[in-house]
Amino acid sequence: SLGKIDNIVVIPSLLDMLFKYDTKMKYCIIETVHAFPDLRARLQDHPFTQLNLIETYEKIFLEEKDVELKLLILNHLQHFDTERVIDFLQNAIKSPHPELRQKAIAAMRTFHDRGIVAYIKPYLQDSNLSTRAAAIIALWQFAELKQLLLTELIGLMARHEKDHVLAALKVIGTLGFSWELRYVKNHLDHSDEEIQALAVLALLQIDSRAALPPFLFSLTHKTSNSLFFAKSLKDLPKSLQLIVFHQIQGSGEEAIKTCIEHLSAT
Repeated sequence: SLGKIDNIVVIPSLLDMLFKYDTKMKYCIIETVHAFPDLRARLQDHPFTQLNLIETYEKIFLEEKDVELKLLILNHLQHFDTERVIDFLQNAIKSPHPELRQKAIAAMRTFHDRGIVAYIKPYLQDSNLSTRAAAIIALWQFAELKQLLLTELIGLMARHEKDHVLAALKVIGTLGFSWELRYVKNHLDHSDEEIQALAVLALLQIDSRAALPPFLFSLTHKTSNSLFFAKSLKDLPKSLQLIVFHQIQGSGEEAIKTCIEHLSAT
């Protein structure tokens, strides 16, 4: 019921509850905190509430074993001031869990500060290829590194193993490399469903009209890729999200209901 009060003065009370309940309830409490409208702007007027939030999250991040909960916390870092977030990310990028390293690298990308190069560049040689892909994506904004990054991408594309293909498709789609459209299309009918799904997602980011039909079909019907696409939707550019939701609205009541089920399950 505290979450229904549109006043962030209740946040300290919500945070107190975080240490009294199980992991499932922690998810609910964190989502409730970040459901407040204009949270980032409102926290500027409540600096000690913001400090309480970030310190609580740091404590949970260090103590909690559930990786998905840690990822959820990283997803909400945009609501905090830069200075506090940097310490958080420096710890997260050293995590033994590849997903956490990737999320930390993605968050660092948003700072558009060349100072991140020193922290991210070593991950171009990470043993996990998805982490390498995240590093390429984050560093692409710096012109002087593009030749090196293209060499890394070509290395991924030259191999046919699944993890290399997935990493290459992730880079091509996220950065919108239209000149690699043939590579993407060559994997649309791949026998591996995960590769096929990521190829559709990459195509959607490069040429939304060409990829919308299979993407929408999986969102509005029960297919093996439905949850993957539903989870991926929130990471797409806002303009692309609007196109997808506009198309879904015209798909009929049953299709909309199925899509909501998929989104709720992520």
